[in-house]
Amino acid sequence: MRVYAGGPILEPSAGSGDLARAIEKAAGIHYNSDGTRNDYYYSTNNKYRLDALQLDCIEQSAVLRATLKENGFRVVHDDFLTFTPHAHYKAIIMNP
Repeated sequence: MRVYAGGPILEPSAGSGDLARAIEKAAGIHYNSDGTRNDYYYSTNNKYRLDALQLDCIEQSAVLRATLKENGFRVVHDDFLTFTPHAHYKAIIMNP
């Protein structure tokens, strides 16, 4: 299992959150059988808070932004081309 230890990540075209979920899973965040996240994720004998992963999402569609927020993702803007970041992102991950 991998445990995320880097800085903030940006997903600039988040859509419905499929790639954001994959980023969380790669960072070691567990999902329950009903698709909801656990509040904690585990590595060996250590327990980490879910918010240790700083994943920011951007999405143009108002409907999809609402879906992302309902699913617990942090939406920071609605258009990547006009976005002014307030964080120094370690990675920008997207599906072009």
